[in-house]
Amino acid sequence: MIIKILRTLIVYYSPFTPLIFIALSIAISPWWSPLVNALSDLGHPRYISSAILFNFGLVFSGYLIAIQATLTTRKLSIGEVVHLYILGITLILVGTFNEAYTSVHYIVSVILFITMLSYITYVTIYYRRLWLTPCILAFILAWYANMVAKVIEGIAIPELISILMTYTAYSTTTLIRLRS
Repeated sequence: MIIKILRTLIVYYSPFTPLIFIALSIAISPWWSPLVNALSDLGHPRYISSAILFNFGLVFSGYLIAIQATLTTRKLSIGEVVHLYILGITLILVGTFNEAYTSVHYIVSVILFITMLSYITYVTIYYRRLWLTPCILAFILAWYANMVAKVIEGIAIPELISILMTYTAYSTTTLIRLRS
């Protein structure tokens, strides 16, 4: 009975667990601002209380998402399963190689966000959900506004937009498929 409940929680809700740890880390970090910081600043070792919570949350969530991918191989397309595995692994890597590992952290973070964009694009095409196209555009425009146009200063803004767009795609495609 308990195993069935745990399996259900992992299958349906594991992609949402990073949000809990991110929110808790923000709540205990009065110094953090989305207009100035990146989300991963919460995991820098100099901020020990938020770093432990944030990095543990990413690693734990990454494992849960990888387990979810394993448990759902019969219900989801191979493309969704592969994306979930890669998202899980890159979350583990971002939590392991925190801000103190500058260039390694940057590389695994870029891989994470590229995988998120790839996932949104994949489910948009696979499920023929053209109304998700604005999610893809918002994702790309948020990063363009930050990296190229320099309109958005804090990196947390495009990160949060990217996360929101990914959860929108997940909730309206993969999660519905899992519940059917």
